[in-house]
Amino acid sequence: MIFDAVLLAFLSVALFLSGWLFVGKTVYRKHEEQSRVANLLFSLTFTTSSVLVVLLFAEVTGSLSAASRALAWKVDMLVLLTLLLLVLPYFHILSSVRGRVQSAKWAMVLTGCIFATLSYFFWRSALLTPTVPAGTELSRYGLLDAVGRIGALGLIVVSVRVATLLALCSSTPDPLTCPHIRLSV
Repeated sequence: MIFDAVLLAFLSVALFLSGWLFVGKTVYRKHEEQSRVANLLFSLTFTTSSVLVVLLFAEVTGSLSAASRALAWKVDMLVLLTLLLLVLPYFHILSSVRGRVQSAKWAMVLTGCIFATLSYFFWRSALLTPTVPAGTELSRYGLLDAVGRIGALGLIVVSVRVATLLALCSSTPDPLTCPHIRLSV
């Protein structure tokens, strides 16, 4: 188990450094100002996503012990969900608000209000997303609920984008029935 932990820690550090170097060398041009926070967030997201793929391979091949895989899955999912639900939206809202508000104090207050509103609507979206069945030991705001909401909202966004693409590419008045009309002819 200690060998597995050291291996995963070494792999995480290597992936973090490769993500940091990738952003520093390829994304920014020579004279652009680099944002260390953006580099850090990209590298963390890249690391946790890549470790999930590594854990998937380890699950299939059985190369790591079951206890270390389970612990690594939980830690990695917790870090990734924290990034997706808290850190990345807050940073994105803050960077958008800073360009429009002069005072840093008001930018933080406005960011907090917008983030709290969006978080409220995200957790109130239980009617649109699958929830944990009643009677289970998982809490209402647990990892399973968060993963379900993120997955369902991702599907909603993708379906809206596909419908918009069909509307732009189609010359018929109702782009969603276009494939059915073409297939029935």
